[in-house]
Amino acid sequence: MLRIIGSTARRMQRLGFLKYLVASTSPQRPSSSVAIGRSLLGVVSRKYTTSIRPEIKEYCDRVFTEQHYSFIRAQVKKAVEQQPEGQIDLELQDIYLSQDVLPSKRGRILAEKEKDIHVFPTLAVSLGFLTPATYVLTSRGRLFANTVSSSEIDAFAKPSEVNPLVISPGQTIVLLFSFLEADGDLIGMLYPVIAKNMEIFTDYEVGNIIGELLGNYLTKAEKSATSMKDKTEISKLKKTNAIIKEWKNKEYTGRGARDEWATLRLEPFVDLGLLTKPDKLAYRYVFNDNGRHFSSYLETSKNLDSFLKDNYVGAIAQLLGVQATPVIDSDEALNSLKESNRLLANNIGYSDVTDTALLSAINMLLKSNVILEIRHSLSILKEAQKKNPHDIHFNIDRWGNVKFVNFRKL
Repeated sequence: MLRIIGSTARRMQRLGFLKYLVASTSPQRPSSSVAIGRSLLGVVSRKYTTSIRPEIKEYCDRVFTEQHYSFIRAQVKKAVEQQPEGQIDLELQDIYLSQDVLPSKRGRILAEKEKDIHVFPTLAVSLGFLTPATYVLTSRGRLFANTVSSSEIDAFAKPSEVNPLVISPGQTIVLLFSFLEADGDLIGMLYPVIAKNMEIFTDYEVGNIIGELLGNYLTKAEKSATSMKDKTEISKLKKTNAIIKEWKNKEYTGRGARDEWATLRLEPFVDLGLLTKPDKLAYRYVFNDNGRHFSSYLETSKNLDSFLKDNYVGAIAQLLGVQATPVIDSDEALNSLKESNRLLANNIGYSDVTDTALLSAINMLLKSNVILEIRHSLSILKEAQKKNPHDIHFNIDRWGNVKFVNFRKL
């Protein structure tokens, strides 16, 4: 199975926008990319009157530099000259993006043309939060939604003291896991190279090295691919990589395959705490200590699946600075798994076993400082099922792996 996100969109750099997407989509009712994109853009581009604070002035001066934003610059100039300083009308997203609490102030979304609206749910689909054809909320989407507070969702309705673009520890755990599941092959190749060879780096520089790394990966993957799905995906990726290589060392535009592929592997990981931007409004990055440690995990792990199942929670505990110890009380873990199943179950009581284990891992790590790895959760569930076969039911895939769990007695 390939772990590379092939469809990229620069228009979704801040992961906080995903909170609105999972809150506004249904686990049963199909939608469309256009409807979801139009809804998100309509909410975040609504204008509100706000005071001209220093951080807003700097944001406007550096973000709205193009000619068609001259009216905003004129508003800022007029407000600054007033005594006391006046107010300006800004989009909701700009009010939040300008705040110093964010690790990156780039990533405002816009649609230059109506046809661009459909790209906004792309990242949610790539991370497995929405289904690709019907845009229904998935199990992973419901898991992420469980980490989002009502105050964060309310903050998309009007300016709030809560900045919904800030990513919480629980959200970091879900998002980073999902990125590694979806894009871990490329991240696992790219990050160790950057960490060893670059102190401060730009999206332009990263874009120029992706082509060679991706090319080498696809050559090996093509030789070992057996499924038609993988072969088709490899063919698509090779065409994209040809474009990436064609643009190597050419002028930076911020658009196109080379630059968009780089941005997707950089900006979200600033939100997740692996990268730091010395200047929050520039596309320059450094690996912080967390990023270097996590990069070493990826480099030394022989198998990404094993890392995600056996070591991910321990690694994320270090990333978040949580002093935690491995779980000892299996009954406590089982009770947490029961509660996670209740929160994530479909209409017949089954929940995805990985998402169930991940939600329990989040709760036990952040509430009890206990590490519950996913494979350990599976072992606890299997042992409990042996003791009480009528109370716990599994749904098994054709390879014998547990995919879903159902607690008949909660």
